[in-house]
Amino acid sequence: MTPTIINKHHYPALDGLRGIAILLVVFLHNFRFMNYFFFGWLGVDLFFVLSGFLITNILLNTLDNPHFLRNFYIKRVLRIFPLYYLILVICLFILPAIPGLRVDMRYYINNQLWQWTYLQNWLYIFKKPFGSQMILHTWSLATLPYLAFAGYTTFAVLFGILIHEAVTGESKLIQFLLNNRPLKFFGKISYGLYVYHWPVYILLFPLFVSVTSKNINLSQRYFETTSAIIVTIIAIFISVLSYHFFEKPFLKLKKRYD
Repeated sequence: MTPTIINKHHYPALDGLRGIAILLVVFLHNFRFMNYFFFGWLGVDLFFVLSGFLITNILLNTLDNPHFLRNFYIKRVLRIFPLYYLILVICLFILPAIPGLRVDMRYYINNQLWQWTYLQNWLYIFKKPFGSQMILHTWSLATLPYLAFAGYTTFAVLFGILIHEAVTGESKLIQFLLNNRPLKFFGKISYGLYVYHWPVYILLFPLFVSVTSKNINLSQRYFETTSAIIVTIIAIFISVLSYHFFEKPFLKLKKRYD
């Protein structure tokens, strides 16, 4: 990379790439009954490679600054922990306390120490999840267990090349594809959408399928598709609200540690 590239703090095209990553994950989870989005797991790998690039870039840019490592971790905590711990409070305490809500959170409640200490991925290795697996997806937010080091090297290399093309601006086609507003919109809310979409799906998808199938005489695939679309829209709406009214105040605090 040239110094002009490595010294940049924001790459607009990466918002679009982040948008692709979150859409891959959401379609894999919310529309998995279609069997068309089996490759959506690549979205998580793309997030990993993006994070690797951005973290390395930040550290290289701030290496000569006083307390650069402390500031780096404070900013990461401000970005990740508030929303993560909010979803823990919702899923471990609020939802199980709602009368008539059929959620089995015993696995997470009994093993919640792993969740609060941000080691949930190790828990999933040693104890198989059961019940309402509402926060199963948070494994990718925690420290990478040793199994992940083997990785999917080929895809990681390809994603690395794609990120290089995105930040250098050498490919006009990639710039055109990644700098469009819809993808950048999803890129901005990607963290919240990742955190919220799965609990929303677990809670509401069966409910919507049940309600629509009782009132409309159409195929099961129609009910599932309609329900998946509604649930996805709800998750997007919640993520937008979360980004503007919950996450942004914490993000603004990051500027103090630039």
